[in-house]
Amino acid sequence: MSYKALYRKYRSTTFDEIVGQRPIIKTLQNALNANKISHAYLFSGPRGTGKTSVARLFAKALNCEEGIGHICNKCDSCTSINSGSHPDIIEIDAASNSGVDEVRDLIDKVKYAPIKGRYKVYIIDEVHMMTNNAFNALLKTLEEPPSYVVFILCTTEPYKLLPTIVSRCQRYDFKKIDDNDLSYLIEGVLSKEHIEADDEAINILVELANGGARDALSILDQVIAYSSSYIKANDIEQIFGLCSLVEKVNFLKFIRQGDTLLVLNKIKAFINKNVDILRLTSELLDLLKDLLIYRKTNTFDLVNTPNKNMVKELSVIFTDNQLNSMIFLLMDCQKEFKITSNPNFTFEVYILKLLNLFKTNEVNEEAVVETLPKKEEPTPIVDKKPIENIVVNKPIVQEIKKEETPTIKPVEIKNEPSTPIKENIVIKKEIDIFNPLDEVEEPKKEISKTPNFYHDPAKPKDNSKLSRKGLSYYIDDDNLIKILVTANKDERTNLANIFKDKLEEYIDDPTYNEAAQLLIDTSIFALTKNEILVVSNFDNDAKKINVKDNQNLFSTLLRNISKKKLFVYALSRSRYIDIRRLYLSLSQVNKLPKIDEIKKIDIQEEEID
Repeated sequence: MSYKALYRKYRSTTFDEIVGQRPIIKTLQNALNANKISHAYLFSGPRGTGKTSVARLFAKALNCEEGIGHICNKCDSCTSINSGSHPDIIEIDAASNSGVDEVRDLIDKVKYAPIKGRYKVYIIDEVHMMTNNAFNALLKTLEEPPSYVVFILCTTEPYKLLPTIVSRCQRYDFKKIDDNDLSYLIEGVLSKEHIEADDEAINILVELANGGARDALSILDQVIAYSSSYIKANDIEQIFGLCSLVEKVNFLKFIRQGDTLLVLNKIKAFINKNVDILRLTSELLDLLKDLLIYRKTNTFDLVNTPNKNMVKELSVIFTDNQLNSMIFLLMDCQKEFKITSNPNFTFEVYILKLLNLFKTNEVNEEAVVETLPKKEEPTPIVDKKPIENIVVNKPIVQEIKKEETPTIKPVEIKNEPSTPIKENIVIKKEIDIFNPLDEVEEPKKEISKTPNFYHDPAKPKDNSKLSRKGLSYYIDDDNLIKILVTANKDERTNLANIFKDKLEEYIDDPTYNEAAQLLIDTSIFALTKNEILVVSNFDNDAKKINVKDNQNLFSTLLRNISKKKLFVYALSRSRYIDIRRLYLSLSQVNKLPKIDEIKKIDIQEEEID
């Protein structure tokens, strides 16, 4: 007999064997026991969380010879469903059967009664791949099928389904499986396969699975092929290019020491070891987050890092501000991974930035208190200027602030003027909206900007799909630079922190679902009093956001989220890079427009096909 993959070999055969999803299982079992069977179900959620497995179990419970709600796995009906040969259980892959013709063929066969069981069950996997025409053809049948037909639609992307389809189904949202449940699943499979593994290896497998039972068993299958009878953490690290916790902790210590050469050599060793830099960045962020949580709470209840001693050790040598700064920089690095062809280079550059930032923070936080020696002694005079600072043992770093003056009085030398010579000190403040670690100057005055592009009603007039053609808004480079100059970083950061979560609340809203889905794939570039610039990874999505007829929908959605009336303008990824470079170039040569001189933002209209 040919080898069978673990996720197929250990697929759940009863509801009790399903990993996680207890609320969903309980609801379905109660419905079966009460004989309250709906005509259509929608199972949505991440991959590998049990959607198709539960659909098959539900089909077995409907057709088991012992009665509805039973799953004996012994009768002819149950065994044929397990083997995939039951004539009344039809599994359809919507990815390869997405057209109208396939749906019409399905509709023609629905009217025929079951051959072997009580119900005909149609399990349509990846249903979001079906075309709109196919959905429309299925609508009537899905709403009023024969009494002996049950539809079960499975999808990982429910927001792509038509609202009219979703409204005709009982919807069940499958969640990522808890780490404890995944550990229990992996340990059970290892026991049945007579294979041993250390605790750290199991923890790494759970982390790699990311809440998916199928992923967990697929990864375990691969590791078993490499390790045979005993699985070590080091084996998994070698297969998937991972860093051990000790290596990550040491790497953070090297950064804390500020030793650039040592840090760069460590990065080179990671690359030579074929470490996945993207995963390493994510793991470093998780570790830094755990450190920050421990420092804030002084408890390990919310910390995921298994080695508590290492967390304690690192938490002592970092401050809250340093951890926050490191987290923001690495998050920026993750964003750059999406547009770069060389992640290793990008990671190295951002670590160098992090080192530089860390050194700056270290001086600010650990600067020695300035003191004068007890006995003042004459000091050689240079250019007949008073001595403003006396250095003892090590240099003293002073930071000049706008509203503060140095508290140390100059040492007066005999026969010399006691009043220091005044010098004009010009403090240049750079506006950088691209790095959340830098301070951004807020606009000093209100600016008269765009005409009113919005309608007053709380909801847009047209609740149908977004337009793809017609007049489109366009902002040239000069006016985009004006928007960037007047951008407010604090407000942008505050909105960015809630942006994705708030948009997810509108994913299932029939009015805003398509607009929310477009915006959830963007990132906020700049935010002013009247405008918001977002960056889309796809040119077509950016064009769709900028269509004039769509502006009211996006503006209203943003108003619900930010409580501000904003003109929404989207940039493609390539244009975002060009504008960012132009802004930085103008900033370096002091050619950026002055805030007080900006009176108006000109927004043009153009016809698009």
